[in-house]
Amino acid sequence: MLEKAKQFLQISIGSTIGVYLGHSFWQWRDYQAHPDLYAMGGAPWYTSLLTGAAFTALLAATEAAALYIVNRKLAKRRANETKGDKHP
Repeated sequence: MLEKAKQFLQISIGSTIGVYLGHSFWQWRDYQAHPDLYAMGGAPWYTSLLTGAAFTALLAATEAAALYIVNRKLAKRRANETKGDKHP
């Protein structure tokens, strides 16, 4: 079960970062194609990229912390199995 959780968290971290990079690339291309639309706004065109980066970093850090916990539990389980003990 922990192996599946580890795999899910690894995929989740990669997906989180990939979605942010894809969205950032799309927004940069849209800015290149329509700079006048972004000039009408009061904030620079990259403001949403900065807020997205903060959210992505927070989400990826949370997922990485969960992955760290799962890896520690797996390491403990493997250490107990090599001693011949059964895991609880």
